[in-house]
Amino acid sequence: MFADAAEIRRTVAELIRAPRRVPVVDAAAKSLRIRKANGSVGSFSTGVAPYMIKPANMLASRQREGVIFVGPSRSSKTMSLIDAWHAYVVTCDPGDMGLYFPTQLLAADFSRRRINRNHENSPDLGGRLSPYAHDNNIMLKVYRNGMMLSLGWPTTSQLAQRDFRYVGFSDYDAMPRDVGDGSPFEVGKNRIAVAGSAGMAMAESSPRFDIIDPDWKPSPEFPHEAPPVQHGIMVLYNQGDRHRWYWPCPDCHEWFEPTFDLLVPGDEEDIEQAAARTVLACPHHGCLIEHRHKTELNSRGDWLAEGESMTADGERVGEPRRSSFASFWLHGVAAAFRTWRSLMLEYMRAMQTFERTGSEEALRTTVNTHQGCPYLPRSMKSERTASELEDRATNEKWTQGFVPSGVRFILGVVDIQGNRFVCSAIGVGVGMEWWLLDRFDIALSNRMDGQGRQKLLKPSAYLEDWDLQVEQLIDKEYPLDDETGRRMPVHMVFCDSGGESGVTPRAYAFYRKLARFKTADGRQRDLRRRYRLVKGDPKMKDKAARVQEVYPDTTDRRDRRRSGARGDVPVLLLNSNLLKDEVMADLARDEIGPGYAHLPPWSPSEVFDELVAETRTQKGWENPARRRNEQIDLCYYAKGGALFLGAAAWGDDWERAPAWAKPWDENPRLTGQKVKAAPVRTMPSPILHDDPLLQ
Repeated sequence: MFADAAEIRRTVAELIRAPRRVPVVDAAAKSLRIRKANGSVGSFSTGVAPYMIKPANMLASRQREGVIFVGPSRSSKTMSLIDAWHAYVVTCDPGDMGLYFPTQLLAADFSRRRINRNHENSPDLGGRLSPYAHDNNIMLKVYRNGMMLSLGWPTTSQLAQRDFRYVGFSDYDAMPRDVGDGSPFEVGKNRIAVAGSAGMAMAESSPRFDIIDPDWKPSPEFPHEAPPVQHGIMVLYNQGDRHRWYWPCPDCHEWFEPTFDLLVPGDEEDIEQAAARTVLACPHHGCLIEHRHKTELNSRGDWLAEGESMTADGERVGEPRRSSFASFWLHGVAAAFRTWRSLMLEYMRAMQTFERTGSEEALRTTVNTHQGCPYLPRSMKSERTASELEDRATNEKWTQGFVPSGVRFILGVVDIQGNRFVCSAIGVGVGMEWWLLDRFDIALSNRMDGQGRQKLLKPSAYLEDWDLQVEQLIDKEYPLDDETGRRMPVHMVFCDSGGESGVTPRAYAFYRKLARFKTADGRQRDLRRRYRLVKGDPKMKDKAARVQEVYPDTTDRRDRRRSGARGDVPVLLLNSNLLKDEVMADLARDEIGPGYAHLPPWSPSEVFDELVAETRTQKGWENPARRRNEQIDLCYYAKGGALFLGAAAWGDDWERAPAWAKPWDENPRLTGQKVKAAPVRTMPSPILHDDPLLQ
């Protein structure tokens, strides 16, 4: 066969074509045709998303080495910063290009769904592909001009030993924090070093990493600075010149940044109706702006870098921050394809979920993805100090030693320490409102030494020491604070199953022993239905789940001997991070209602200290100072136990609650005779580590 002369001319022409210095969006508008969601095909345009013009055009700058874009979903950032950039590079200024996505699956999907379709729908783009079949596969595209497009995912092997002129990262915050030699962006930026000033690195993403300092506020000197996070796109944004998108108010003409906190919903009780009437309030004079003006405001909007401002007459003043990175942060209020109604409705639904369950996942999602902002955990934002909790406790008025009105059932919870059981009785009421009724330690066993004294408890060594939980917690009853003489029993006990070596097999053995537990009077009882072992698991496979019942079964004989797991003992896995989030949110609530935590004033100060011993970090709840934290553990055990029993599904009034969780006059579990006088026992102080007998 003979070579085609026309084909040769086209190939040579592409090889010797000089770069065309045109704006990226203009080149894309001419050469790129996009398949829309409805199946139609149309030319690329930034008409509805004019805020993408400057970030996209900056990708062709020889004065910058990187472009960083932070924004919400449905803002056209992927189309403008990847599709349009790719079209510009191929048709105007060719060079090897690497595009990276969070996973191999997403990279392959983008290649098929976006790159291939762009080639098919855009003759000017697809016609520049190499005619050879082996030059066009899922992860590699070769063009007539010699340019190569590689698609990949952020691993050491994918990023190493490849030199590019252009490198881009999509959905950056979903990528690993470190790929061996640093963050994906740092490693990718090193790959374009050989291109000098002609090289360009880009990263775009919605933020996913939480704010780590609840007290941070932007300073007057740096009003565009982003809150501190440990990793990701916000860190890169802060390294750049920090552009923000501004609008001129249509009434007072003052310029402002459209952010979610400026949205005002309607005053209807129904959240659907309230969200539908959402307007935006100008921060200068309170002018109310309707959603129908958003398209016009975006067409008149402008990017202002750190240090710049705009007068009411539209005059740009100030000295912009200098950086080799052009960084941009767009808020969801301005996003072209998201309405203010949907923004407000998603937020209000997430708040309802948080108030009902204490879970922050829906809130985090809407703040990150829809609003385009990093999230500050509620538990961190409203963290209480021990003294604040102690002061709040003075408002509690119920009689010490009694069950206050509002408690529907009592849960016993046990945390295992090396030489004692740390126990609490926690009352639970409608909407998961809860009361700390009791706190005590079981520290002395029934075993005697040579001098007739009780030996110290040793949960890891002596199974018989566990029997004390039956008398002192499982079978315990508390009098009601209503002078009727009725008593409320502990409904169920949830006990930690981990600790020092030997604790876990003793815990499993004790559960089995409860099947035929013999009391002091010789009776034999099955107490298993009133007892569950628990295990904190901050890395549960189902990240949204808070409680999961499992039956551990260790197949390796040595492991089985060490743990005692044979698949016959139920254990509740508790998502400690989510449950502690809920407990801290309960402690932060100031108004009595669902989730409110009642702490009695007669609690020893150590209890309040333990409740605030831990700190919420990006990794979860941590105790770097290794302070005593038993009470926060006991509280999240109780929270998980109540969820296991179904409390979250009973509604706001608990009409569907079972008989044992009914109001006192309807509750068949209440027993006892009239109490002649109130108990005088004070809640004992927890045993401290400085006791020499307990070291």
